[in-house]
Amino acid sequence: CPRTSTAVSAQMGSMITFLHAIISRRAAATPGPAFVDVIDDHTGRPEGKSWLVCDVVRTRWGNNAVNFDEDEATARFVAASFTDVPAMAAALQRARAHLADMEQAVASGETDPRLFALAAAGLRNALSLDGAG
Repeated sequence: CPRTSTAVSAQMGSMITFLHAIISRRAAATPGPAFVDVIDDHTGRPEGKSWLVCDVVRTRWGNNAVNFDEDEATARFVAASFTDVPAMAAALQRARAHLADMEQAVASGETDPRLFALAAAGLRNALSLDGAG
């Protein structure tokens, strides 16, 4: 399906640009890893805790924390994004490379099912987020 292949290639081209932008933004950011800490007034009240993401903001005085007040879930999400987002971007880049190999095989008229099985396994590994692929 040449039309489908062209549409997929166009979408993947914009995905590559998107992934490169994510990786560039991460490279320019505070190196991390960020971590969550809590300031607790020990009253037992939820509003007595203030959740911080530490080592996020670079200033001339060093790395400082960003305060999320009582929002522990958002603090944990932001801290985890320092490692999660680059891992997902890398997995998508690996998947894109495997998909390009599959598209090339189809375009060249390849019919060996073993080749496609290997390519599918590579694609699955690339999307596993475990660094394989």
